[in-house]
Amino acid sequence: MAKIPDIPTISEGEVELLEAVGYLDTGDFVGVDSQDLYEELVKANEKLEILDEDPSLEQVQEWLASHRGKKSAAKKTSTDEVVDSSSELPVIKEERVNYENDPEMMEKLAGSPVAQPLSGALIKKHAIAVKDIAEGILLTDCESDLDIKVRKKPNLSGSKFVDSGSSSKSFDSSEIRSFDEMGDGIDPLERGPTRETLTASEEANEGRESSSRSFVRGILHPSATRFKLAAFVTVIFFIILPISIISMTLALIYEYVNEVEMFWWVLGMLVVTVISGLLYLTVGLSGRCCVCSQKQFTPKYCQKHVKAHRFPLLGYILPTALHLLWYKWSHCIYCGTSIRVKK
Repeated sequence: MAKIPDIPTISEGEVELLEAVGYLDTGDFVGVDSQDLYEELVKANEKLEILDEDPSLEQVQEWLASHRGKKSAAKKTSTDEVVDSSSELPVIKEERVNYENDPEMMEKLAGSPVAQPLSGALIKKHAIAVKDIAEGILLTDCESDLDIKVRKKPNLSGSKFVDSGSSSKSFDSSEIRSFDEMGDGIDPLERGPTRETLTASEEANEGRESSSRSFVRGILHPSATRFKLAAFVTVIFFIILPISIISMTLALIYEYVNEVEMFWWVLGMLVVTVISGLLYLTVGLSGRCCVCSQKQFTPKYCQKHVKAHRFPLLGYILPTALHLLWYKWSHCIYCGTSIRVKK
């Protein structure tokens, strides 16, 4: 059977457009109306954009006329070659098979891969030719045997080829009995011990309302003592630093005005500031949230959680450390989780 590219007046792009709408050879032109084919090509080209301009109705009529002229010539030649019509071989019509009524075939299909349809945009993006796309098979009208690829271990669950009503049940619901039917012989299970990691002890919140700020809540920090020490060192450093700066400045001014020796006083304040700073760098910065692992007492220029403790002009670090030392719990600055240091 002649191929579409054999038509003299057709281009490669027009061949690709015809293949996209399902016309793979000239045999598909049989019984096709030129107007219907023209409208189908125009719609396909609008979606796939294979051609810059849509083919005209005259071109479509010319393709069909060229095919019909070749077909009539071939028919005439074949008629001349027949010597005796009685000597023609009988045509054997192949039997059509409906595999959807075959349980064995349905079982094989349940364990075989399922093809996914390709969109026109994907075909155009990757320049996939129509001949490279697998042809779909209509199971209700097959000409011959099917070659089905079956997995080694077919997964039948969820397959559209398996009847969901035939699945076996894991238990018989009729055997389930209520507590009333069982009588007084069965008592409900006792509640297990409360995990202290998630819930504070009753002694910690005795006499306190759950809505009160002093109510100890949140997750128990696995290194509660170290975390509390980091908060304490942070508070000390944040208090000593401004006091030292102000004291040393006033001492130098007093020495200049009154001509009184203030060297040792300034040196002492400087030593205290340096020691507190070293403790803050080694101990204070080690305090981390046990949930998000972010350092709680380290300055960071990023968005903080809406639940984080904050005072105007003081920021987040000092209020969080003070809240932790005073109330034994605080919100993480970054994830907002309530962290406590009291059991």
